[in-house]
Amino acid sequence: MISKLELYALGIINHKPIHGYDLLKFFENIGLETLADIKKASIYKVLKRLEEEDYLTGKYELDSEGPPKKVYSITTAGREYFRKQIRTFFFEYCPEAKEFWLVIRFIENNITKSEFISLMKKKKEQIKKHEEMMKEKRKNAIKNGIFKNLPFYFEPLNKMGKQIFAIQIKTIENLIKLANKPENASTFLEENL
Repeated sequence: MISKLELYALGIINHKPIHGYDLLKFFENIGLETLADIKKASIYKVLKRLEEEDYLTGKYELDSEGPPKKVYSITTAGREYFRKQIRTFFFEYCPEAKEFWLVIRFIENNITKSEFISLMKKKKEQIKKHEEMMKEKRKNAIKNGIFKNLPFYFEPLNKMGKQIFAIQIKTIENLIKLANKPENASTFLEENL
């Protein structure tokens, strides 16, 4: 399976050509370098490997502030590879919440509307199952006397967890509604007829 860094890099380069240093700055600006533990050297290694596999092309461009910079663009093979990997990531890997919400940003023109809606429904079910599991665990812990003399922070954290579940469910429902609006049709690949 594709590494997270490769997936993130292809997702951004699929949107626009970019230099490796600017890619790192982009990751830093959205806080992704911390979440994905991204290092400058690893970005250049990934870009080189993706270029060697013909998923990216690199072209040197003059820079008024210094030496030429290698700007990477996605190839047709790279776009197809990325689309395949993004489907695998969502439909087979079943990512955790933070990964899911990071990678969902890369779906534009990479999946169909029906795939998107299916993905949202699947994630909604995953969240509901997790919420039910947590309720059951809490119920059993109360029944078994485990929740006696809990620290002060337990209840606020429990309440926050419930709110996070609710926010994710509401967001998913809103995304499904938005996906069905005609003005958002261009966001998706055409359905195979």
